[in-house]
Amino acid sequence: MRIAHAARECKIQRCHSLEERERQLRSSGRLDDAGSARQQRERFELPKARLVLVVDQLEELFTSGFSQELRQRYVTALAGLVRSGRVFVLATLRNDFYASYQEFPDLIELTKPGGKFDLRPPTPSEIGNMIQLPAEAAGLHFEQERETGQRLDDALRDTASATPESLPLLEHVLSLLYDQQNSRGDGLLRWSDYRELGELRGALAKHAEAVFSTLGPDAQRVFPLVMLHLVTLGQGEEEVPNRRTVPYRDLVASGETDQDPKTGAQGFVDLFIEKRLLVADTDPQGEVTVGVAHEALLREWQRVKEWLAENREFLRMRDRLDSRLKLWLSRGKQRDDLLEPGLHLAEGEKLLKDFGASFSHEKRDYIYASVAERNRRRQVQARIRYAVVTAISVLAIVAGFQWLQAERHRQRAEKNAALARAEGARIAEVAGKLHDQLRQASWTSFNQAERQFRLGEWREGIALLARAIKFDPENAVASERFFQELIVHREKALLLPIASFAHQDTVESVAFSPDGSRILTASRDKTAKLWDAASGKLLVSFEHQAIVWYGVFSPDGARVLTASSSRTAKLWEAASGKPISFI
Repeated sequence: MRIAHAARECKIQRCHSLEERERQLRSSGRLDDAGSARQQRERFELPKARLVLVVDQLEELFTSGFSQELRQRYVTALAGLVRSGRVFVLATLRNDFYASYQEFPDLIELTKPGGKFDLRPPTPSEIGNMIQLPAEAAGLHFEQERETGQRLDDALRDTASATPESLPLLEHVLSLLYDQQNSRGDGLLRWSDYRELGELRGALAKHAEAVFSTLGPDAQRVFPLVMLHLVTLGQGEEEVPNRRTVPYRDLVASGETDQDPKTGAQGFVDLFIEKRLLVADTDPQGEVTVGVAHEALLREWQRVKEWLAENREFLRMRDRLDSRLKLWLSRGKQRDDLLEPGLHLAEGEKLLKDFGASFSHEKRDYIYASVAERNRRRQVQARIRYAVVTAISVLAIVAGFQWLQAERHRQRAEKNAALARAEGARIAEVAGKLHDQLRQASWTSFNQAERQFRLGEWREGIALLARAIKFDPENAVASERFFQELIVHREKALLLPIASFAHQDTVESVAFSPDGSRILTASRDKTAKLWDAASGKLLVSFEHQAIVWYGVFSPDGARVLTASSSRTAKLWEAASGKPISFI
């Protein structure tokens, strides 16, 4: 006993030493050496229980419309469990998704060295054992064909060995052959049943079509709707159809209206589950889910292939929408994750219009929220445009008023010119000379304006342009330049406040000090405030218990009197804000 105890203590000390070494190696960035130290430590550790987490069909991480962010979070969680040293993770992944898992560095690290085991296609001998051994255990026999002498199990083995994709079909046809012999009770799997079922490649599709033909008109009519829920497209150029798992409730009519497009879907789904063409399961939250039992059904059943040819574009749009929806839900329904105006939102609206009745409430709410956000942005843009148009209109009115004044001067000049022509040739000659002088003065003012603009004196330049138009309203160059400057530099045409005096509520009265250097304001926020008129700086604040209606200065500006709705008036020192008396 003492020797065993000493050995145990030695192992514990050795483990502590290797654990400390592993920590030091990791902190220095020597991850490979740290991994070796961890492996050595694990050999000395005392036996302990570990959790085994089995992740079946990891490819659904890439086919179920999850966003890249959600995929990364899932992979990070798996990697964290593995690195904890207390969890074994066993994941299965189809080899046509190897390119997808290599997008994640954590998965690449976990699969080497020795972290990935490629299951090779079974040999003909192994396939033969899959067929024969369960049959022998059940006391079943395979029929031998009289003409050729070939046994049915050998024919199944040879056909299934041609391609690994035949294994799901083999499973299904063996199940159907078992059902046929079970109905007779003779324990013989027959060639005639095999041929009637459609042989290996046709059995699944023929069985599905036979089950479909037993459905009523309402249940047959919902075939496209059920496929819309249960089929998704794989990645890559080929876009191989894959199964998609959805809640059972999404396929059941709500009963709210007689025109529900899901009417009949429950009968369709229940029968296909009963015939093992669909499979039902329960997720960790207790939600019943439905999916296709064999993806081979999506590739072999002619009815599905024809439907896919017509609906591939819908599936692409639906998968893109699902990806954005899951990101929106996972991040707390943030506004930034809504469908962006343009192609994404147009696709969402089209899907809602054509298939909205079959969508879940969450999916409809997501599209409605995206449409509402687009409309909100449009309203904001419309208000901005309205403000810009209003500002331009004000400038145009100002310019129009100035133009009207110039036009009146022009009309007056024309009237005077008419009178002058009536008085005789001499006055007409004088008027002509005067017109020439005005035109010359207009161009002189225009040239002076251009020089002011170059010097940065915008107000002087605009005034000179106005004078040029006044001198010669027909000076189109000056007029065009005048309106151009008003539109481009409209902010310069608007007077800016010298200072701003802020309260928390409505300002009821304002008064200047006798010397004009200070301003006294009274407000509903229960204060009167004294400000520097030049800078807008707050000098003193006078507090009341209710609204302050009025405030005035004494003649010498040294005191301030304020009146409040609390039926009080207070006299204050203007410089310090100290109260002197109150009434």
